[in-house]
Amino acid sequence: MKSFILVLAVLTTSLFGFFSLSTKSVFANPCDGNPPNFSSWASGQDCAPIYGYCGTVFCSSAPNCGGDEERVRGYNCNNGATCNGGTCIPNPPACSLTGPTVAYTNIPVTYTGAASIGAIGTLTGMGIDRNLPPSPTWTTLCASTSNTCTTNTTFPAVGTYYVNCNAYASYSNGTTQMGYVSKTVTVTTDTTAPTINSVTPSVASPANTNSVVFTANVTDAQSGLNTVQISINPDPNSGTTGTWTVLGTCTANGTISAYNCAQTWTPTTEGRHAVRVVALDRSGNSTTNSTTNALTYFLVDKTRPTVTSITTSPLSGTYSSQVQITGTVSDTVSGITSSGVKTIYVYVNSANGTPVATQWVRLSTCTNLTQCSGTWIAGYTGSSAGSTHAIAIDAYDAAGNQAVYTAINYTLGSSYICD
Repeated sequence: MKSFILVLAVLTTSLFGFFSLSTKSVFANPCDGNPPNFSSWASGQDCAPIYGYCGTVFCSSAPNCGGDEERVRGYNCNNGATCNGGTCIPNPPACSLTGPTVAYTNIPVTYTGAASIGAIGTLTGMGIDRNLPPSPTWTTLCASTSNTCTTNTTFPAVGTYYVNCNAYASYSNGTTQMGYVSKTVTVTTDTTAPTINSVTPSVASPANTNSVVFTANVTDAQSGLNTVQISINPDPNSGTTGTWTVLGTCTANGTISAYNCAQTWTPTTEGRHAVRVVALDRSGNSTTNSTTNALTYFLVDKTRPTVTSITTSPLSGTYSSQVQITGTVSDTVSGITSSGVKTIYVYVNSANGTPVATQWVRLSTCTNLTQCSGTWIAGYTGSSAGSTHAIAIDAYDAAGNQAVYTAINYTLGSSYICD
């Protein structure tokens, strides 16, 4: 019996020692001592240490559970760590990468990486590198000990590349981690020339101005525009003769969307001029509006139309008779076409003798004609037999030039027309 009591005492001592050690091992946490004091915990309490135990703790030993027979509490990892298998593991650093996923050989493109880390750990460096499979070699594009890095790079060959942003961090427990993000970049060769969408103004809008602003609208959907050049040539036909004068060159800096290039020209000669636009993209492809049979022409007209004649029928009329007045006009630059003389007016002045500016009466308006006629009922209130009236023709061409004022006198006879 004594032997049994001794064995039981030894066994009891050993078992209680095991539970004690086990309890200390399971519940050990620097947050609340060792063993932890469950009575002071709130469910889901965050534990300040970052490398401690995490997850749900089940306590069944009353002395270590704040007097309760059973209590369940949880440890949460702090910001910057994740619970993995009951242990808080520091999160790796994060990296973001901005830049195109489509590029063209030997055309510069820009990538920017930004590294970040949670509340724990120290960022030790970051960078951007590039790889063209199946080659195992990664080419470093930029590296930094700060949290950002930008590179302006080119891809030397066609293929599908990987561009990575890598970030590195160290932790107080002596561990290090790397985080990265990757972009797949498709690199091709740009063989498509830019598109010239429009050139304004054109021959449809001749001008008598001393200054003209030409605007070319151009697009390039692939490698982007490099330059747009505008030139002028006084050759009235196709620009194959004469001298091309470069008005200016716009630098587009790789613009992909619609781009406007504007250049100012001061005309020195009249007539039709050819306007040429040359657009060049960053891959060396070019487009010229002359090669696509789309040269723009612009007409410079600074010459006034000429009133060549004014006729009346009859040559002299009786008081209150109908008089047919006809004016003939010519224009040597714009031409007497739809783009030539645009307006002719026939006027008669109601004053007797010297014309009065406020007493001109418009009899008719004609558009795009070389002749214009108007009917006048001879005589006005206050007029008398033998009175003299001025008859005038006025004209404007398509460029806005006004004809030199021309007028003739018309004298009423002494007779009256009776109904």
